[in-house]
Amino acid sequence: MLTPDIRRVPDELLDSACATVDIPADVYAALVPRRQELRHLCHLRRVRDREATRVLGPAGEILETGEYGVVVANRFPRTAGRYAAHLVSLEGFADHLSGARPTQDTVRMVSLAAWSFEAAPDAGAHFAALVRALAEDPAGLGLRLTGDRPAQGPAADRLAQGYAPVGHVLPSGERTLAWYRGPFTPVVPQRPPASATPRCATPTKP
Repeated sequence: MLTPDIRRVPDELLDSACATVDIPADVYAALVPRRQELRHLCHLRRVRDREATRVLGPAGEILETGEYGVVVANRFPRTAGRYAAHLVSLEGFADHLSGARPTQDTVRMVSLAAWSFEAAPDAGAHFAALVRALAEDPAGLGLRLTGDRPAQGPAADRLAQGYAPVGHVLPSGERTLAWYRGPFTPVVPQRPPASATPRCATPTKP
């Protein structure tokens, strides 16, 4: 059995209990994050405010000042059912994050937290499908912008020119889309129309 290679353990932790989970080696090799992926899956979030103990987040939520560890899963359930999730510690597994199968048949990991949940994912709303659709159709207009046959037409031309669709309310109250391009979009502007020769009316005698 492969266990964490932790050489220095604080004395106060030697007599404490911990929860562990045993994982088959094939499952471990398929699911464990690679070393280069770790920086995308966990980070430290600092919430700071000099005057108040609470601040508002981007969505108006109340955030307590402090430091928070954020861990993101690298996969999602694809079939409906009940699942068990474990937040495991990778301490002591630095030499086993390459994706190679361990020589032992079982890997024992420390479980820092565990919970269960029920998933009923929709085939069309799976995270991988949502990200793929976002990459192919970032404006949400049903235009395929990647692949062998990119989108064509007036809407695709507008997107290629740096315009973005934004919500717009007509004077009648109807909602529609309007095209907007900011002043700093790196697109060569169109030439202004040539000014016509001014014409002066000949005054007439009274």
